[in-house]
Amino acid sequence: MTSRSSPSDPASPTAGHPSGEALRRARTCWEQSGLDRQEAKRRLKMRAWLDSRYFSFQASINALTCVCFLHGRFQLPSHSAVQLASLAQELDPRFAALGPSCQALEGVQERGPYDEARAEAEERAESRDCFRHSESVRKTVRGYLKEHRKRFFSP
Repeated sequence: MTSRSSPSDPASPTAGHPSGEALRRARTCWEQSGLDRQEAKRRLKMRAWLDSRYFSFQASINALTCVCFLHGRFQLPSHSAVQLASLAQELDPRFAALGPSCQALEGVQERGPYDEARAEAEERAESRDCFRHSESVRKTVRGYLKEHRKRFFSP
């Protein structure tokens, strides 16, 4: 379900401040993104490679969803980091650089717990790559949020 607002509409969250509900949801998504990131890192240390990749992917989804909520662009449920980055790119060109990271993270959905086991080194490398891609997404979103702090979070 997608709800788009026109930036020229004065009642639109993109014309000024987001609604209280949109702010609450954005904050919740950002907080959940941080929790997912922590869990991805913890699972890396535990050598739970597939779990770590899923948490890295989810951290990215939640971070990008935060930006979408702030602009009244609700794309929920979303299972595509690429789609969310595309929506975010319409709001700010810096999100265009996330294309390769989001594409790599999308690959997580192709692996399952019952797939044939691969070499430990390959699993570890793929999990670390996913974590790095997720960190790239979160860093970009964090920079965007810091830059627009007054617009979104000032009374």
